[in-house]
Amino acid sequence: MLPDWPEVAGKLSRIIDRRMRKITSGPPAGSFKKRTIFEGDRQRMVRADGSESRKGFHKVEARVTLPDDYESATFDEIISRLDDCASEVARQQTEYALQVIQQAIDEGGYVQRAKVRLSPDVLLGALEHIGMEFDRTGNPVRPTLFVHPSRQHAVEGILRLLDTDPTLKRRMDEIVRAKREEWRDREINRRLVG
Repeated sequence: MLPDWPEVAGKLSRIIDRRMRKITSGPPAGSFKKRTIFEGDRQRMVRADGSESRKGFHKVEARVTLPDDYESATFDEIISRLDDCASEVARQQTEYALQVIQQAIDEGGYVQRAKVRLSPDVLLGALEHIGMEFDRTGNPVRPTLFVHPSRQHAVEGILRLLDTDPTLKRRMDEIVRAKREEWRDREINRRLVG
């Protein structure tokens, strides 16, 4: 009979769990807010305008297969396979989250299509139409932007302009000020479950 090593098994399980969390919390999956739901079979989302949607859970899974000669496999080879598994889970999470976001955008009519080149005005116009969150001290939590890699440098340049150009900065500050008031109103009117 093989010996049972619960302490070793527990440590190995924690190592694997930490690696899985590290990989699945990387970009872009790691930028999504996560909440643990302890019971139930669906989730409810209430939007800032009071509308809501309900959605069931989505299964995400990946398999790890060890080679037939796993006794001779090195620790690094086994960890590499676990990392591949975690990467697949992160890929599925991201793909599903982006599908849910696209569906919410389509249902809510939150689409702003730029008929012209992306510019600071286009980006500021989009910011005027989305909700914005703030931390406990009232500082804005900037929204996460998903852009095609070919547009990344252009967006980074626009974001720098918003921080450096006095006119654009003033307009951005006005948008943030209005969003802060909306956020405060939402927080004041929020019902707490007791």
